[in-house]
Amino acid sequence: MRSHAALAALLLALPGCAHLGGKPVPGPEAGPTGLDPLARTALERGASSLDVSTRMRSLDLLLRCVPTAELQGLALRAFYDPSAWVRRRAVEALGARRPEPETTALLETALARPELGSATRARAGELLLERGQPDLSAQLSAAWRALPRGWESVPLALVALRAGDAEAEAVVAAALREGLFPQEAGFFVTVGESGHAGLAGALREARPLVEEDLQAPLGLALLLLGDADGETLLTAALRGDDELAAMEAIDVLRTSDDPSARTLLAQTRGARGIAGVYADLLAVGDGGAPLALAVSALSDADPARRCLGLEAIGRRLAAVPLGEGLKRTEREAHDLALSALEDPEGEVRACAARALPDLARPADRALLEPLVAAQDPDAEAEALQIEAAAALIALRRGG
Repeated sequence: MRSHAALAALLLALPGCAHLGGKPVPGPEAGPTGLDPLARTALERGASSLDVSTRMRSLDLLLRCVPTAELQGLALRAFYDPSAWVRRRAVEALGARRPEPETTALLETALARPELGSATRARAGELLLERGQPDLSAQLSAAWRALPRGWESVPLALVALRAGDAEAEAVVAAALREGLFPQEAGFFVTVGESGHAGLAGALREARPLVEEDLQAPLGLALLLLGDADGETLLTAALRGDDELAAMEAIDVLRTSDDPSARTLLAQTRGARGIAGVYADLLAVGDGGAPLALAVSALSDADPARRCLGLEAIGRRLAAVPLGEGLKRTEREAHDLALSALEDPEGEVRACAARALPDLARPADRALLEPLVAAQDPDAEAEALQIEAAAALIALRRGG
């Protein structure tokens, strides 16, 4: 089901130690030795949580931040987690680390193990290709051919196509036309990033088979393949009356560096409704619009707009080095954003929690440490605890 709350939860996804929130920090081999001890204790406890989101986020942070010597046991534990989302996030975390033989070997392990699922294996293959790993074509081709045609094989076939397997294009196109593909945003973006314009026709045919909340990723895929229908589809969403469709369109456009995607975003600034607000606040986060716009959003009656304001403030302040003091307007925005941890709406409190790694400054340790040290937290407090731990890591490594 599409909802403001679900979208807001995606807006502030924070990738981990290699990039905690918007604040880049050194890898595990640089800066202060080891994780913040208090944060590590909380993350290790979170890694055993019954809640999939908490477990996934905790393992993600640990995999990005632990010393290389500790990687293998932790990665294998995550690879065999019962949740496919946890398994895939583990692969992403390994890919975010600085290239090192140990992480490359673990990505190779993930690619080689059918029990991890085709989507996780395909992502491992993509990351290995991005690292310039040679001689993957034969392995990827054998991997998709060993699976039944359709949704199981198509993620691996798509990566094999990128690695030079010409036969895989027909397999991917057939899966699209028949609706035998993963109903996931990332799949469509990968199709677009493949650069194989011959897939555009199959994407257009697949559109009636694609779920409503994935029409925007499909549109981006077409845009990336140079198909005019992509811009038409995304523009209609941005200018239409469906606020959720507009937000979904911006969600996918913001992830792309493609010039056409950036142009569509820029044209949306100042537009009426939530699309214009979202585009304006993205510009705040990038330093291209006044911080006052985001501060104003924090007092909006719409929780989704308050969440967008929190993200914008976090991204803006994350660009300020921790060794520098905040300007008066920045300090006011920082304090207001932290006060959203007590917002009456749970979704806004969750957004404020996810913004903590971006917002945190050295003086905030007194706020963060009790949150991280809390014993037996409920579900909401547990999620806050993990993000506060991420903030402590960011302070330790970026300070």
